[in-house]
Amino acid sequence: MEKVKRGDRAAYQRLYEKYRRPIMSFLNTMIKDRAVVDELFQETFLKLYRARDAYEKRAKFTTFLWTIARNTALDWSEKKKESLIDSGPDAEGEVGLDAVAQLESEAPDAERALIDHLDAAAIADCVSRLSEQERVLCGLRMNAELPYEEIAVQTGVPVGTVKTRLHRIREKLVRCMRAKEGGRE
Repeated sequence: MEKVKRGDRAAYQRLYEKYRRPIMSFLNTMIKDRAVVDELFQETFLKLYRARDAYEKRAKFTTFLWTIARNTALDWSEKKKESLIDSGPDAEGEVGLDAVAQLESEAPDAERALIDHLDAAAIADCVSRLSEQERVLCGLRMNAELPYEEIAVQTGVPVGTVKTRLHRIREKLVRCMRAKEGGRE
């Protein structure tokens, strides 16, 4: 990002390519319309470029980028007065089985085994049932793979609260997936 600040367009292109898939996945977790996801992705990187002079190395670049992406999605939601809803898996940002496991790395073996064999569509459906705030946290952990501390910075919530909320989200997802596995859905 320091190179981008100095006008290096090739550095900007490298950032664009490196973070395209994770940002698209994150936005896909929140938005139901693929065309809107594409638009918000472009808007995120346009905002990143415009904000290049405001970037300071005191925080991680990813914190800066994910804040822009999250705020872009939330701004769109506010303007449209629509709830952010998961779009499900797609070619660019399929909701992966490993991603749910990332919500809390200490999941018991039985839960991990359940997560490992469920399909992405079932997970996407379960994620879509989460509240907007829960999907944001889930997306930051699953798609951005941010540590708890960075999620706390992004959301302005204490680290302990982030851990607690992600634990509850994981429990909701496991219950939902168990219901699907048991044929109750």
